[in-house]
Amino acid sequence: MKKLSLYTIILSFLLISAVFLFPSPSLAHSLDFWPPSTPQTQNSLYGVTFSADQGLFVAVGEVGTILTSPDGVNWSVRSSGTVNWLGGITYGNGKFVTVGAYGTILTSSLGTTWHTETSLNTHHLNGIAFGNSTYVAVGVDGTILTSSDAATWGTVTSGTSHFLQGVIFSEEKNLFVAVGGSGEFLRRRTCLSQWEVPARS
Repeated sequence: MKKLSLYTIILSFLLISAVFLFPSPSLAHSLDFWPPSTPQTQNSLYGVTFSADQGLFVAVGEVGTILTSPDGVNWSVRSSGTVNWLGGITYGNGKFVTVGAYGTILTSSLGTTWHTETSLNTHHLNGIAFGNSTYVAVGVDGTILTSSDAATWGTVTSGTSHFLQGVIFSEEKNLFVAVGGSGEFLRRRTCLSQWEVPARS
């Protein structure tokens, strides 16, 4: 009887350990494990976005690489028409917009066919966001470009000469925030014409 009890204890311990060490997919949190997908390119990828309207992920990277996927697992290579690297991408107002080296700006409605937009700026553009009917792209030397249609772009004074790496828009705060070199933070409410540099503590 004592041997049976010991066996039962050991078996119970092993079963409990198996549950915690090897949780089933239904028990595991969806972000606990990131399975890799089969790569469709050896080029580095720098940005990715998702369109709920199109049900499509779009990733961009070096040598003008653009990949699309409906599920984040199976990816298709798309022709971008450029060999310049693409650093950031967003979706808004029915368009995917990606930016990159030498002021490159590309747009696409479905994510499959891409068009080159005229850019008066030749600075590298690293990031882009969309909010309040406005696209905002940021890049080196404090470059900030804005557009309402992704076709005609204007330059906005940033107040900094540092490179800007990324930008995001918060609907809740009605605020664009850009970040860059040397710990640079810039913010702009949509009703302002210039960007503010928050005071550092």
